[in-house]
Amino acid sequence: MKVRNGFVSNSSSSSYLIAFNNVNLEKLFTSEHNYGDGTYVSALGVQDVVDYFKDRFGIGIDDYYKWGSEEEMERHYSEQFAQFAGMISKIAKVIDNGEDIAMVNISYGDDEGYANLKHDSIKIVEDFS
Repeated sequence: MKVRNGFVSNSSSSSYLIAFNNVNLEKLFTSEHNYGDGTYVSALGVQDVVDYFKDRFGIGIDDYYKWGSEEEMERHYSEQFAQFAGMISKIAKVIDNGEDIAMVNISYGDDEGYANLKHDSIKIVEDFS
């Protein structure tokens, strides 16, 4: 069990934001074995990765019901937006370096998937494990 962003997760995989050049990610991060949640590329390219983080941080999602005080909601969404902005800044640096960007999930026990993170053409930008 993992704690991510204050929430408990039963996920048996780890997520990584990676920068890469000239490498077939589908080949490196698709598990032929059935390890827990699986190893796969969850977002590929700038637009997919930005959309991934919009969803992760609740950006652009309307709350049609009030779940807390106005102050609690404002503090929560301010924190979420700050985290989102931080990820966008990291994505921009990768693009400025002329690299591509992706999110990959590697299942617990997939040693080959974890080893592939050390590929010469891959850099871990953020580790969400």
